[in-house]
Amino acid sequence: MTRTLRELILAALLAACASNAAAPAPAAAAAEAAPARPAEAARIGAAWFEEPAALAGRPDSMKIAPLDLKVPKIETTTLDNGLVVYAVEDPSLQLASASLVLAGGAIYDPADKVGLASLAAASQRTGGAGDRSADALDDALDFLAAEVGTSADQEAVHVDGAALARDFDTLLGMFADVALRPKFDEARVAIVKARFAESIRRRNETPGSIASRTFAKAVFGEKSPWAREASLDGIAKLTRGDLVEWHKRVFHPEGARLVIAGPFPKAELVARAKAALGGWPKAAAKLPEVALLDRKLTRRVILVPKPFAQAQMRLGHLGYRRHDPDEYALRLLNDLLGGGGFTSRVTREIRSNRGLAYSAGSFLTSGKDRGLFGVAMGTEPAKAKEALDVALDIVTKLAAGGAIPQSELDESRDSFVNSFAFRFDTPTRAASERATLDFYGFPDDYLEAFRAKLGAVTTAAAQDAAKRYIHPDELQIVIVGDPKKLGPLDSLGPVTIVEDPEKPNLP
Repeated sequence: MTRTLRELILAALLAACASNAAAPAPAAAAAEAAPARPAEAARIGAAWFEEPAALAGRPDSMKIAPLDLKVPKIETTTLDNGLVVYAVEDPSLQLASASLVLAGGAIYDPADKVGLASLAAASQRTGGAGDRSADALDDALDFLAAEVGTSADQEAVHVDGAALARDFDTLLGMFADVALRPKFDEARVAIVKARFAESIRRRNETPGSIASRTFAKAVFGEKSPWAREASLDGIAKLTRGDLVEWHKRVFHPEGARLVIAGPFPKAELVARAKAALGGWPKAAAKLPEVALLDRKLTRRVILVPKPFAQAQMRLGHLGYRRHDPDEYALRLLNDLLGGGGFTSRVTREIRSNRGLAYSAGSFLTSGKDRGLFGVAMGTEPAKAKEALDVALDIVTKLAAGGAIPQSELDESRDSFVNSFAFRFDTPTRAASERATLDFYGFPDDYLEAFRAKLGAVTTAAAQDAAKRYIHPDELQIVIVGDPKKLGPLDSLGPVTIVEDPEKPNLP
């Protein structure tokens, strides 16, 4: 840049500054030009701002129309091999995805191979698949910035994958290889086994883990498929052959569900699903029968003496089975008892009003068999007994058919309805929700009827359900904490001491 040009630029800048200094400020000019505002506008503090009419009234006095939630209609296609496909056409998606769910979770593990489903599912993706070795599969997915994962829960096995839409065909090829043609590489299986072993060694390091696991064993029974746990010896004995045999028994298309989503027409998505998984031979999983629970509990206290700074408590018993007609009343009961956060009875009284616990709430689960019902709390050991007394009083009064104010029931119902829309707020989520409900055998109109059936629950019906499903004489009261600080517990029920959470020996 020449000296002359610099001087010209400097002169122009100085002229501009002088011009701005001579002109009135924008705010002042606007004030001079603007007509006088009424007092209502002036009190807000900005002359240019008109108060919206909506701000003139109180929010709690406004009449708001109820939400008009429409459950999206999800169409399905059943392939010749029995696989049910939920195709989701969504132009807004940048990624395309596929999610497969099929029966075969931990409850189906043989008694002498506990942990098999979890180990096999965790090794299925990491051990290579199809024509790719474990390393080659890792590299291929990394190159695409894509992912494929496998997992198992209590009742089901899942395979999930996602990639950029442009790479979807390549992803589906790897997805199908992982689902149908896993290699279970010995070295990778050994790594997964080592990780599982470390998890087992560390699961007694936190009081919450000990309390929840001991509670499940107390309620279901130690040998129940719903409560048993993998051991170090058991995991060590599982072989690659066990994993291969597990895959042969479990991975079959009949009854399985596939959600496939992306910015493609539905017909194209179905065609891609068929190309990837249509050749899967038609067959059903070979799973053992799991005996239904037939268990009568008597109230007891189970103390696991551990010198943690915090005491953890669980008290409860068996929950309800999936498809129970009282599901709606039970859900509302759990919400108002302790599942609804700070407004629920347990949380409000124990945590907020009395300051007895760091955390306090309730839970209610269902499944193929009866789930769990209970209250969970964490507190200082010295306050544990008082917190348990308050929780027992709340539960006992509810079980006796104590009054449930209409306002309290309505608050719980509103909470459910307000969160209901998030179960299908995107097309993919709606399809996943529908696929899960279908997989577990819920009726076709379950989502459509959900709000109406919640709305039909009266206070009398809720009180009746509490009397029939909550049994204070069957409560299993688990306490993990320092016995020197907990104080006497005999008033809660007969006390059983469990020195080793791995082998509680509970009848």
